[in-house]
Amino acid sequence: MNETLSTSACLLGRFGPFGPFKPGELGLANGVLTFTLRKPAEQGAVFSAPVYAVNVRSPLLYFGFGLQLVVGRTRYRIWFLPLESAAGDRVWSSDGEETILWGNKVDLDQLSPARATTRMWRDALSKANA
Repeated sequence: MNETLSTSACLLGRFGPFGPFKPGELGLANGVLTFTLRKPAEQGAVFSAPVYAVNVRSPLLYFGFGLQLVVGRTRYRIWFLPLESAAGDRVWSSDGEETILWGNKVDLDQLSPARATTRMWRDALSKANA
């Protein structure tokens, strides 16, 4: 497995794209899948696992904008559609997670690229697990 990929992504919290999220980067190199947080105060790998140890799911409720990655017993919800606060810079931080006060908004121009990124990751991970 020599494929190398790296894209921006959001790690969603328990409320999905409407609540807490952490921006970061999903990367694949040398058969290892890694999600790394982007913010300097939080930098570091959230998970790093061999691709064969990752179970990939494509929930219908994600509308093609993301994947669920199960590593061991932990489920990570990865979203490729960029999220930003609908309330501007007003966020509330608790336990290192950002919670947008009035919900999140998306740029409609990003819908198609997010779906293409999801397909690219799904294909790459299925090839790696084959």
